[in-house]
Amino acid sequence: MEILQYSHFSPLEGIADSPENYHTLTYEIREVEGVTRIELAQDSNLNKKAMEHATDMWQKMLKELKKVVENHSH
Repeated sequence: MEILQYSHFSPLEGIADSPENYHTLTYEIREVEGVTRIELAQDSNLNKKAMEHATDMWQKMLKELKKVVENHSH
């Protein structure tokens, strides 16, 4: 398993660009039965609505990443 972790600030939330308003994004990359799996976690969501928005956005990003990787692996 490989882990990539970094901090992230989203100006879309309309809050100040200060350390307490940053998220930590954690990608866990592992092979499961010959297939590469990526799991993404984000901490410090302001509320349930912000969490749902982030979940939707990251799911779309991961779906597009999957397309790019699969198109370049052939």
